[in-house]
Amino acid sequence: MIKNLNLGKSVIYISMFFASVAFSELRSEEFFGYETYEPITNYFPRTILREKYDHTETLGEFYTVDITNFLKRNQKSPYFDTYEISIDNSNYIHEIILRREYKTMETCQTISNILVKKFTKKYNIPFFNADATYPEFKAQRREAKTIDDHRISLNCNYYFANDSVQMWSFIATPEVDKAITQFYEKGF
Repeated sequence: MIKNLNLGKSVIYISMFFASVAFSELRSEEFFGYETYEPITNYFPRTILREKYDHTETLGEFYTVDITNFLKRNQKSPYFDTYEISIDNSNYIHEIILRREYKTMETCQTISNILVKKFTKKYNIPFFNADATYPEFKAQRREAKTIDDHRISLNCNYYFANDSVQMWSFIATPEVDKAITQFYEKGF
């Protein structure tokens, strides 16, 4: 009887542990409020599709839509000015992007570090360094993965040509992430 009681308690504790881990893991829709693999028209009027243009970091099959003017003030962050969603040929969401220009790399990095700490605390996900240099810019990146294998990134990008700095925050599905990787492997 005591063995069964202890086994029962163990099952309850193990179940509670896995439930707490599962609930502390980040799902893509929790990060920005838009669920990936859903039509953009679930969140915005169909007329938004008139504004789509080719995704600048893929070789095709993905488009970007600027949603900045469709958002209310309370839907925006004080850290970002521009809000975009990347979609596929069927208008399904694959990436949510937030951007803002900052005066210096130091300012961008300070804010990025604050945001990483907030995300880590809120969602209990580890971020790792993924810095990279490309022909047109240098990126100081902090990245994480969601439980549905989406990539989250907070970047401070320094652009060589115009000596500017932009912070980018985005979440990307594996499909658009692969297309972006192929774009950079092929070159600009």
